[in-house]
Amino acid sequence: MFNFGEVALTVSSSADDHLTLRDLRSGAVLTTYKTGQTGGIGPHGVSITSCGQFALPLLLAASADRPVVNSWYWQKDQVHVKSTLAEKVPVIATSPDGLYIVGGSAQGRLFVWEIATGSLLKMTEAHYKPITVIRFTDDGSHVVVGAEDALVTVWRFSTIATTPRAQRLAPQATPVHSLADHSLPISDIHMGVDGFNCRFATASMDRTCKLWELASGILLCSFVFPTSISSVLVDPAELLLIAGGADGHIYPINIHEQSMSTVAQQHQQQRHGASFAGSASAALDTFVESGRRFEGHSRAVSSLALSFDGTTLLSGGQDGAAIVWDVRSGQIVKTFAQHKGPVTNVFIFFRPPELMSLNAKRVLPIAAPLKRFLATEEGVTENDIVSGQPMRIADAAVDPSCAPCGLLPPAISSFPEQDAAATYHSLGLFEISASSTDPVAELDHLREQVAHLRQLNDKWQQVANKYQRFIADDLTQQ
Repeated sequence: MFNFGEVALTVSSSADDHLTLRDLRSGAVLTTYKTGQTGGIGPHGVSITSCGQFALPLLLAASADRPVVNSWYWQKDQVHVKSTLAEKVPVIATSPDGLYIVGGSAQGRLFVWEIATGSLLKMTEAHYKPITVIRFTDDGSHVVVGAEDALVTVWRFSTIATTPRAQRLAPQATPVHSLADHSLPISDIHMGVDGFNCRFATASMDRTCKLWELASGILLCSFVFPTSISSVLVDPAELLLIAGGADGHIYPINIHEQSMSTVAQQHQQQRHGASFAGSASAALDTFVESGRRFEGHSRAVSSLALSFDGTTLLSGGQDGAAIVWDVRSGQIVKTFAQHKGPVTNVFIFFRPPELMSLNAKRVLPIAAPLKRFLATEEGVTENDIVSGQPMRIADAAVDPSCAPCGLLPPAISSFPEQDAAATYHSLGLFEISASSTDPVAELDHLREQVAHLRQLNDKWQQVANKYQRFIADDLTQQ
């Protein structure tokens, strides 16, 4: 009988420490992942792609000290691929489908890579100061970014992940929302469910946590704490907000009780003719001066994670401790062994299928390192683009010989080298002709082709979903 229970991953910022995977209930160490001499890992510098979708099952970690991103397969404790980048990207996040990785640099830039091929798709100037946290919506349609400039920006993922060819037609990417209600650097972001219609929470060093509506960018409420907040999350039912403070305390807040209390106070003041001073957001502030709090860390709480049912909390602190809490009682269940440095990242998730014995001898595919430059700087010249030679997306796609029978369209699974251009044309991929004498007509034609490419992308998503079901059925049969 295989144990598919929840596991805990703890990460330290010490360059000599390892990434440790434990059983959440027993605390037993399952495996450790060696980082090598690549420097420490900072907050929000780790991401996982263990969802079992049309993607490689990887654990990724970005160095806070060097321009390096390491990746591991769950079965191996040694670094599988070490990617050396053009600049330090200490903050990373992977898309929910496991196909893309977004990195944030100390210069405020966003980088988007395709994980399977390592291709750098686009670089976007997103913030004025270093990026501190990146989060995806659960459907992967949007990315929310926080930085030291105290801004929270919301981006449509399709605008920051366009290919070099499409960038010639698309305008400069601009955020859907730019939220400036915080006054100090953003420390953490937690995303709710329901894609673009979700609500999300932001934490800042200005001692506040704010709840937002993603679609409209409206501030719903704000909580003011007695200390700076370094981490935040919301339970699956979106009833409880949990904030990790710089004083080492963890503050659980009942969102609805606190919000209704603030509304009642506002109505009472309005009934007596009181006026509200300050900005509109100040009227939404709820001051958290006292109440229930979890005490166990001696320094700042740098990361938080909840179990699937929301009853167990895992916290990592700058004191090097990782503590498991019972959310209802606030009692410490267990404390994991002290790390060599501050614990900067903690995760709770179900045990990856790759760690089961049925996959112990499975042949692992070779992951490509992340590229340092855009595709146009790595061999695809402007002459290639203008002359109408097709982009080699066959190199970027999954090898048809490795795909299950019947999943790939016939035009792709039987892809003749000599008929590449004809195959792309039959699939509707556009070609740019240098002999066109009417630039306006050519631009209109290209826009139509871009719209067709979006439809093609939807079809590939269906292929990916079919591939996911195939893998799930295969694992079940084994």
